[in-house]
Amino acid sequence: MKKVFRNTSILLFLLISISTVSLGQIVTGNVLDNSNSNPISDATVYINGTIIGTSTNTNGVFTLKNVNFPCKLVVSRVGYELKIINLDSYNPERITILLKEKTVHLSEVSIIGKSTRDKNVEIFRKYFLGSDEWSKKIILKNESVLNFKHYTDTVKILNEDFNILNEEMKYVNSGYDDSVIRSRTRKIFSVKATTPVVLDLPTLGYKLSIDLVGFYLVETPKNTICRYLGYYYYQPYNHVSKTAERRFQQNRTEAFNNSREHFCKSLFNNKLMQNGYLLIDKNTEDENLQFVNISNHIVKKDNKEILITGLMGKTLYIYSFFNYANKPIDLTNKKKFNFSSADEFWQNNYNFLNQKSSISFISDTCCIRSDGSILDDNIMFGGKMILKKIDAMIPEIYLQASGK
Repeated sequence: MKKVFRNTSILLFLLISISTVSLGQIVTGNVLDNSNSNPISDATVYINGTIIGTSTNTNGVFTLKNVNFPCKLVVSRVGYELKIINLDSYNPERITILLKEKTVHLSEVSIIGKSTRDKNVEIFRKYFLGSDEWSKKIILKNESVLNFKHYTDTVKILNEDFNILNEEMKYVNSGYDDSVIRSRTRKIFSVKATTPVVLDLPTLGYKLSIDLVGFYLVETPKNTICRYLGYYYYQPYNHVSKTAERRFQQNRTEAFNNSREHFCKSLFNNKLMQNGYLLIDKNTEDENLQFVNISNHIVKKDNKEILITGLMGKTLYIYSFFNYANKPIDLTNKKKFNFSSADEFWQNNYNFLNQKSSISFISDTCCIRSDGSILDDNIMFGGKMILKKIDAMIPEIYLQASGK
């Protein structure tokens, strides 16, 4: 009997060891000045979009644990240009990262009156942080690092500014005509930051440091297009009680629900209806609101990405079925929902008709990741979902904790 117990213990130890390895690997490196190879201390090194990060020591050395691949390694230091490194797979060797000193041009610094600056900050908050109830609770800790600029130009300038790392861009609008946008002059509101933007999210239990590469707001005759590029480092509160952590996790789940990220994650897992979403063809909205199934347009690339094909130029409406606690209602429950007749369905559920957003496909091939993020700039949303911004960008580790 003792022998059986001993063998079982060994097997259990091996399983635990394997599980630990699968959680991630260690990445080590040193950060040096590009001009003289001197070590750079106090540089922030993190994996984009995660809570995994640290600072370099006096010798410029850093160590990151539990890193999953592929990922983006970000190195940020005041006075130096931002460094982004794509890590496709584990490398046991220490990596050397060279940072180039940043040159600040006088034109990048603008001096404006307090009232004008306050208005600019509010615009930035609305379109970057969000405007739903969770977004309004976000504290912008260092708005003084933001530089604002209003000007008139063509969107081609924006395309040149974002010709690299295009997959990181986020778009928010309610319609898009690429040929019109590119050929006409528009009013543009831009924001750049001299140092990382620091946010405090007290209801979600963490701080967020954002290396904001650029933010642009483009006004068109029909809508406003928001376009930005940034890298995100989440820093959880320290010494939090179990009760507080449960409350934070509940708030994170509620903030994530009924967002673009939640919709895309549900689409990736082929669980739109289970998570309270119905797709309606925009062109048939006045014709009995016919349901749409886009599963035939989805191709699974791998465990991390799916491709949506054949919907270029198509706009669909997203109807959200969530209860008063903002929890999704399972539409596959046949006792509660009957889809045999579209007319009868909407007669019984007319109270959800105003819970509408939209999704537009700009390319013939659009990519969505398993965490709900969008790989490229070919999918855009409109309606209620775009009210949620930073508050809905929950790190994957917290989504796993909530079962999302």
